Amino acid sequence: SCNEKKLEEVQVPLPEKEESATQSKMGNPKDVFADEGGVFQMIPLPYAYDALEPFIDAKTMEIHFSKHHLAYTNNLNKALAETDMQNLTIEDILKKLDPENKNLRNNAGGYYNHNFFWEIMAPKKGGEPTGQLYDAIVKDFETFEDFKIKFSEAATKVFGSGWVWLVV
Repeated sequence: SCNEKKLEEVQVPLPEKEESATQSKMGNPKDVFADEGGVFQMIPLPYAYDALEPFIDAKTMEIHFSKHHLAYTNNLNKALAETDMQNLTIEDILKKLDPENKNLRNNAGGYYNHNFFWEIMAPKKGGEPTGQLYDAIVKDFETFEDFKIKFSEAATKVFGSGWVWLVV
């Protein structure tokens, strides 16, 4: 500063680093709830958002659970409100819905698929199957590696999130 023409050095603190708009602190999956009054609710995520790293990053899990799955749940409840289907299980809704009702079909499918997704994944699990499942895959796809390639190719051709299931 200038003080009667003498220069004086002053320490100025650096500004604190700001979080960018693309960063966020991970929330807690236990704090995610569907809108009140809906028949279908969020199932508890059985692990933390970061539990599946490095295969699926925490941000992707947080977005899929707290945004996508929550939206499917709330939109499913809205689509079912005051209909005779609102008291059915999700499986019965999927069996009985009119395929031309794209709103109900999309949201019921998204709700079911995400619930299934959370339940079949787990930290420190996975890998190559064994036993009868492995034998069936090799019988139909020649190798497990060929199966993974064909499965991934099929998923990229599906509208939306690319849900593909292996069904016996």
